[in-house]
Amino acid sequence: MNRHSELIDVVWAIVLIQGGITVLSLIEALAFNAFQGGALLPVVIITGAGSVLAFAGARGLRRRRRWARRLTMVAESLVLVVGGINLGLAAILNQQAGLMPVLTTILAPVVVLALLRKTRDWFPKMLAEVVT
Repeated sequence: MNRHSELIDVVWAIVLIQGGITVLSLIEALAFNAFQGGALLPVVIITGAGSVLAFAGARGLRRRRRWARRLTMVAESLVLVVGGINLGLAAILNQQAGLMPVLTTILAPVVVLALLRKTRDWFPKMLAEVVT
C-alpha cells in the first residue's frame, strides 16, 4: 500500500465519521421536530441531505472517483465556513466554544481539505483508469 492510498483511506474514514455525526444530528432533529410540530422540517431535510452526501462522497472516495473528491472539497469548505461563523457567534454570545464543535467544524474539514490536496493526482481523470 502506498502513501497516497493511506492518505485517501484516512480521508475516507474522517468523511465516514462525519456522515455518522450527521445521522446522529438527523435523529436529534427528528426528535425535536416531533415536539415542535414540523417547525424544524427544513433542518431535518438539510441534515438528511448532508448525511446522504457524506456517505455518497465517502463511497466515491473509496473508489477514487474525481466527482467524490470535488464534492467532498466543496462540502468540507462549506462546513468550515458555516461552522466557523457558528463557532464565532457561539463564542461571542457564550464567551466559550466547546471542544467537540471545534473538532467537527474546524479541525476535521481542514484535515480533509489538506489531505485531498496532497492526493490530487491519485484520482484518475478517466473511469478506465480507476484503481480497484
